Amino acid sequence: MGVSKNEMPDYLDYVRNSGIYKSETIETMLEFTDDVNDAIEVSINVVQ
Repeated sequence: MGVSKNEMPDYLDYVRNSGIYKSETIETMLEFTDDVNDAIEVSINVVQ
């Protein structure tokens, strides 16, 4: 099951702009393909 960035704009806005997380999008290719772009958002809590 895939989830696209268009299905979670509130989440992405929150982790990217709240100041609580360092968030980065890592772009890659979909597993086992050479022509389908994919990505993952990695968010690390920076507030203790």
